Amino acid sequence: MTPPRWYSYDPSEGVTVHHREAEAREAAEYSLRMAREVCADMDGWCSEYTGTIEWGELVPRATTREIDLGGGRVDYRLEDVSPAVTAGHGLPPTETQEAPRDTGAKEG
Repeated sequence: MTPPRWYSYDPSEGVTVHHREAEAREAAEYSLRMAREVCADMDGWCSEYTGTIEWGELVPRATTREIDLGGGRVDYRLEDVSPAVTAGHGLPPTETQEAPRDTGAKEG
């Protein structure tokens, strides 16, 4: 089974991981609906609460790689994932990845 790739967060529940994007979105929407009901009794929105409700994608920075030590023995280490995987998510490069270079090309 693949690991969960999505999360939702609200201050009362904390982080919940989900296997599907729709589940994460629905959980965050549900939290917002519940906050709307609770805050309606308090003269409006509770911005310190509702401003932290979110959902998103979990992006791995490293994965486990098996190392054959010989003689039937193995070990494991974490290996950085390809910069292309994290670059599409707007994440800063890790220490072992180079930052994108400005090529002078204009977007448009």
